[in-house]
Amino acid sequence: MNKKSNLSEMQVILKEFENGLEKLSVEKFNDYILKYPDDNTAKYNLSVILEKIGDTKNAIINYENIITKEPNHWQSKLNLCLLYFHINKFNEALSLINDVLKIKPNYQSALREKGHILYKLNDLEGALDTIIVSVKLNTKDYIALNIMGMIYSGLKNFKLAA
Repeated sequence: MNKKSNLSEMQVILKEFENGLEKLSVEKFNDYILKYPDDNTAKYNLSVILEKIGDTKNAIINYENIITKEPNHWQSKLNLCLLYFHINKFNEALSLINDVLKIKPNYQSALREKGHILYKLNDLEGALDTIIVSVKLNTKDYIALNIMGMIYSGLKNFKLAA
């Protein structure tokens, strides 16, 4: 019987990564995925590792492949959105974050990211509406509060920006 995954083997690889064996972990995950090609959890974990070690090109490719095979994999969509954001692909990032919010409508950090993306796209009113909802969900999210300040500055509402 061909298994779809081996959780204990995957956990060993993740532990090795946590212990600083980055290159070995990537190699072992690639070997693991050859054995278990349908294991999207392994592909996701490999993508996260690639992202953490700065191999964003391959992380993007992996996230895109996961989403192709599993369109509702919101974690991959969120991470890919963040990578797109950092390479100034704001429209692509917006599309992904909207997908995440369809799956998880009140996910506070996704709302925060959407507000930031809309700010970068110069949709200041939309950014403000979104970031207000995000801040209401978590009033201690200082990143969201900072983004809110940037939006107010962009709107020339300096009293509220401070």
